[in-house]
Amino acid sequence: MQLSVRSSGILLPVASLPHAPFCGDLGQGARQFIDFLYHSGQTWWQMLPINPIDRYNSPYASISAFAGEPLYIDLEHLVQQGLLDHDDTAPQTGPLEKIAYSAARDYRNLRLRKAFDRYRRNLGGDIFRQNSDRFREENSFWLDAHSVFCALADRFGTQEWPEWSDVHLRRHNEEAINAARNVLREDMEYHLFLQLVFDVQWGLLREYCRQRGIGMIGDVPIYVAAASADTWENRHLFQLDEDGNLLRSAGVPGDSFNPDGQRWNSPLYQWGEHESQHYQWWLNRMKLTLQRFDAVRLDHFIGFENYFSLPQTASEEDRGHWYPGPGAHFFEAVLKSFPNARLIAEDLGVLSEGVVNLRDKFAFPGMNVLQFHFDYRHDGDPTRHWQKNSIVCTGTHDTNTIMGWIHDIRHASELGQSPWDRDYLTHLVQSYIPHHLLYENKEISPDDVMASLEHLNASMVSADGSPVPAREQIHTALLRMVMSSPGDVAIFPMQDILGLGSEARMNFPGTSEGNWLWRLDISHLTEKLAASLKSFVVEYHRNPPAQEPIPH
Repeated sequence: MQLSVRSSGILLPVASLPHAPFCGDLGQGARQFIDFLYHSGQTWWQMLPINPIDRYNSPYASISAFAGEPLYIDLEHLVQQGLLDHDDTAPQTGPLEKIAYSAARDYRNLRLRKAFDRYRRNLGGDIFRQNSDRFREENSFWLDAHSVFCALADRFGTQEWPEWSDVHLRRHNEEAINAARNVLREDMEYHLFLQLVFDVQWGLLREYCRQRGIGMIGDVPIYVAAASADTWENRHLFQLDEDGNLLRSAGVPGDSFNPDGQRWNSPLYQWGEHESQHYQWWLNRMKLTLQRFDAVRLDHFIGFENYFSLPQTASEEDRGHWYPGPGAHFFEAVLKSFPNARLIAEDLGVLSEGVVNLRDKFAFPGMNVLQFHFDYRHDGDPTRHWQKNSIVCTGTHDTNTIMGWIHDIRHASELGQSPWDRDYLTHLVQSYIPHHLLYENKEISPDDVMASLEHLNASMVSADGSPVPAREQIHTALLRMVMSSPGDVAIFPMQDILGLGSEARMNFPGTSEGNWLWRLDISHLTEKLAASLKSFVVEYHRNPPAQEPIPH
């Protein structure tokens, strides 16, 4: 599957999948979604990072750049493997359209401990036993450190390793770690077991995607969490003091998207140290990610050209500074090791000439997001000017939903504070509605277009084939705008496919609370919706040559 082939796909995090109690996983809900992608003519499933989430449920500040999130383990598969009983996965009540992380963790942890106990007593889990040696060998560069870190975090009651009371363990003293291994052997084996199960189940899911002709797009966050197995084991690769405290913090200055800027509280890299080691830590990271996915989105691509460094305490003299990143030398090392890597540059933000040159030097597709191309614009259709070699989207996990954005335009216009020209946008949207679908062939006024959208129907065509309401026309017109653009790959957040409003937004950048909660209700994956999407794929020539699925 090539990113240069005209195609389309859907963005949906694993946690947002339906079916499993409280939180999505790698099981039946994932396969149902893959089936939906197949029947709707899609080529790609884009995900957010699949590494362990942090205490705010963010997948972009993980305790490991390598491990998989144990919350995503399919418990029903453990029943099939004899490691759990059928009663362990009895139906549970929970919200359909919200992820309940705390309940999911409590529910799964109890059952995962039970499965591990049975596995240790050789009471099931043959598929995991058969893959154990292979898994340990292929992942030796991170697995031991991760299992020790997790076992110590359990012992100290926190993953914040700078807070650990034992200074020798905090500073990664080898003698102290070896002594801890003897004490924590069982806990280490438990965390290793979780990663083994995740690895095997991921392989099964990957194969199911392959059979359906669906490519998987992964996501590599540029930074890791300050409190992570990566920083604990490799403190010299990060801008940290010997006890793990941040010397400087990653972030970005203010822009039109986020005027106050963002402080990510993630450690910056010691790029000189990485270079002296020939970028081995990064090469290990890319190796595992490219094994898991068909293509990979490089989060905050700008940071590889130049990164913003914030002091721990801002002052008039130091409000943050730009410093040069590793640049072309880094990507030369990556592509030398992985010449067939399909990499996507998430180049959103203020692009310098250096960032553009770096992206274009390696012919990485960049990203075009519909919502970012209309600020103060009054003429022409910006989507017509998007590059062919790009990923085009209605929005991302960091933006409002497309219909929430339209609602914001209406609200801002009423207050006289809108950065968008409402009449211009109305005219442009109307141009993407086929004439025979215009309701009673009437012109759509700006007030119609910007009318309240909270009750937008999720279906893309009317049930009886009659002209659809104006609100629904607006929704499909925005999808058409992106679908018809020159960009090779069109990606839509699932919320935008459904036409949901701001209540379904995934993340508010610069905030920590209340994010990453939206979940797909399985009832929305209808045959009607699949047929409507497939008609768009055909109409806008985003249907690559069909590949017959392998029987399963």
